[in-house]
Amino acid sequence: MVIIELLKDARTLGNRGMLLYALKPLDYSEHIERLADFMMQGNFEQKHEAKQLIFEMKKPIPTGLIEKLKLKVEHAIVDLEERLDFLSDVADELDTLKSTTS
Repeated sequence: MVIIELLKDARTLGNRGMLLYALKPLDYSEHIERLADFMMQGNFEQKHEAKQLIFEMKKPIPTGLIEKLKLKVEHAIVDLEERLDFLSDVADELDTLKSTTS
């Protein structure tokens, strides 16, 4: 599918929301995992378009694939929590630096 190939192309980075939107009338059921990646890693428009495509898909998603997607989302949540904890620690340490240099 040409649109999927364009979505993979590095030149479309940051401009993929409209390409995702163009998938709506098509059968994109083979590409659900790639859509999940956009949902977790894309910019605002990509995340929302990919989520909408997944949840409005006309064909049922196999249970095994749903479980796989859920696991990916759960891993992404853990990664974000770890990143948030790290950045919070860095912010606290920067405050400590500020008080020692004043």
